[in-house]
Amino acid sequence: MNNAEYEIVKNTWKYASNVFKFDFITPYKISLGSNIFDTFAFLPQYGSYSGMVICLFDFIKNGSIFPDYSLVKRYAKCNGIFLSQICYKQFLEYDKEVFIELLEDWGRFS
Repeated sequence: MNNAEYEIVKNTWKYASNVFKFDFITPYKISLGSNIFDTFAFLPQYGSYSGMVICLFDFIKNGSIFPDYSLVKRYAKCNGIFLSQICYKQFLEYDKEVFIELLEDWGRFS
């Protein structure tokens, strides 16, 4: 994933958040000890009562933006936050049905 694709994915999610009326925080900073990392996004109303963190597969693999996945997983577990990894390619174009399926699967908690 390059920076242009990252911006497209981010904008696709921003658009969906307006369509489906949910908060979309990007990037989302997490801290473990003295380390602070950016993750792709946080959705406070989905995944759990504490919200959810979204990571993108390729950014985790190449390490350019996200920390080691095990660190994100530990953060989520310690904070009662749901964690999901998604494939960015699915979000290079807006598809209403994809978002409906995802959001229903994750569940709205507020």
